[in-house]
Amino acid sequence: GGLGKTTLAQHVFNDPRIENKFDIKAWVCVSDEFDVFNVTRTILEAVTKSTDDSRNREMVQGRLREKLTGKRFFLVLDDVWNRNQKEWKDLQTPLN
Repeated sequence: GGLGKTTLAQHVFNDPRIENKFDIKAWVCVSDEFDVFNVTRTILEAVTKSTDDSRNREMVQGRLREKLTGKRFFLVLDDVWNRNQKEWKDLQTPLN
């Protein structure tokens, strides 16, 4: 930490020159508790700007995939400390 990554990401995220280049922009703070279900649901809620009461990961991933399919999106995952490759692969499932 402490290298200015968040500050740089904020500048890019808020730059008006990129505003029209993406259909969807979302900023998600992940923090210490990296849980694929919760992070995916938080991304979905940031994308839809509404709360989601899904009970399982497959449902949340399906809803997120529906919202993102065919769209150009800019997603910032801030304050990430997880290095588990399997969890990252699982998180990427609806983003591909």
